[in-house]
Amino acid sequence: MSLIQKIVLIIHIISGFTALSSGLVPMLVKKGTRTHVISGYIFVFGMYGVSLTSTLMFIVKPYNPFLLFLLFIGIFSFYLTYTGISAIKHNKAQYKIKIMDWVAVGTILIAGIAMVSFSIYYLLQLDYVFAILYGVFGYLSLSLFFGDYKSFMKWRVSSPEKMAWFYNHMSRILGSYIATFTAFCVVNVHFLPPLIVWSLPGLIGGIGITIWIRKYKKKFETVSLS
Repeated sequence: MSLIQKIVLIIHIISGFTALSSGLVPMLVKKGTRTHVISGYIFVFGMYGVSLTSTLMFIVKPYNPFLLFLLFIGIFSFYLTYTGISAIKHNKAQYKIKIMDWVAVGTILIAGIAMVSFSIYYLLQLDYVFAILYGVFGYLSLSLFFGDYKSFMKWRVSSPEKMAWFYNHMSRILGSYIATFTAFCVVNVHFLPPLIVWSLPGLIGGIGITIWIRKYKKKFETVSLS
């Protein structure tokens, strides 16, 4: 391993540890407090560091299939993190979609198409683990693209659902945390089949996010009726 690879790997590990540790705080403290905001931004920068170093590791060693997959996971995580933070700004009246928003949504579209293509390729190669993983993340990426593209169009003509920004913020940030936690498990958990390690955190986390959002929807409905 070259010196550059070692440096990038060290930064990647530090960024991942920062994201995993700081990301727990906003989940546990009261929403909107100073602690929630500060720890949230630490998590965001940690996630940006993870995504950036995932890209650099692939650039340094571009013929490694695992690093290629981590590159796409890094893009997926970055998109969730970026849109999760951007969702807060969507709460403001007459929010205008920025160029970076379009760049981000275009990037996840390209990544989604590429992952679906790789899924088909690995399926033909009878590598079912990579075929399933690329297929799942490709589908999720394309779903994010189509959902956000429709939202962007709505914002150009009218305001979206009142609390849509809150649900997007919560689901995207939690989703990015699940993604980096999954990558951590893949690297460190070796006693379970790879497909289980890749899918179990997302399955459990997805159920948790659904329950959490339903809880807040009921809470907001109760407040609006009182």
